[in-house]
This record gives sequence, structure tokens and C-alpha cells, in this order.
Amino acid sequence: MTISGSISAQIKSEKQARIQSLLESKNFTFVAESPNPMSGRNIRLTSSNYQLRFYKHSLESFLPYFGRAFRAQYGASQSPLIFYSSDFTYEAKTSRKGSLILTIKINNPGDPDVLILSVSPLGYGALQVNSIDRQPITFYGFIESNTGNAKNFLQKL
Repeated sequence: MTISGSISAQIKSEKQARIQSLLESKNFTFVAESPNPMSGRNIRLTSSNYQLRFYKHSLESFLPYFGRAFRAQYGASQSPLIFYSSDFTYEAKTSRKGSLILTIKINNPGDPDVLILSVSPLGYGALQVNSIDRQPITFYGFIESNTGNAKNFLQKL
């Protein structure tokens, strides 16, 4: 093995360990890079502000929605994926290929109902958002550590 090969393998294993510790701590951010709505093409987001933040006892979402709504609130002017919740259940499983699959069931009435986050060992992820009143949408992005406190993120935007 060459020196550069061993260095890149070491960097890869360090990154895997860092991602694993973030996911185990339940204190991380999923940064969305591109949404893929069910009835459309993949869209590239131009800002890194579209995020889903996980904390031990709460989660914050600031994500756009592209797709069809079967029932919408009258006068709603913002994305249904902009919310704060502290009432949810969190289940983690490991796939055969080593990815971690997090299933988050939000107990608050309204949108969304279930979030499924699949995270590779290197921190790349796919977030599937399922709702009763809207078409599903999938976001592709990556995991990073949280900066700031819960609720502060949504207040800044």
C-alpha cells in the first residue's frame, strides 16, 4: 500500500468514526443539497440553509417542499416542512451494507408524518419525508455536527 493510500484510508476511518459518534449522540444536522419530488426532476438547492436538525429531545426542520398537496391549510404561505417538534419517536437500525436507517415518527398532528433518514458510513444521506396530505419527497445531502441551540435556528431565518 502506498503512503497516500494509507493516509486516505486513515482519513476515511476517522470520518466514519466521527459520523457514527454524531448519530449515536442524537445531536446532528442533515444538510439538504437536492430535493427529488415524486412528480418532478431532481432540483439543486443553492443554499446550505435547508436543514433538518436533531437534538436529543427535539428536532427542527427548515426544508422546502416541491410536490402535490392533496389537502392544504387555508392561507398557508410557508413550506409544511418548516417546523419544530419535541413529540416524536426515534428508531435506529443498521442495514446489511452498513448504513444507518433512522425512522422518526412525529406525533404532532399535521405534516409531516414520518421521516426516514438513511446515512452511509461516510455521512452522506437520503431523507424521505412521508405525509398523509402530500406526495412524498426525498432529499439528498450530508450529516454534520450541530451549531447553536434548539429553536435558535428557526428564529434566525
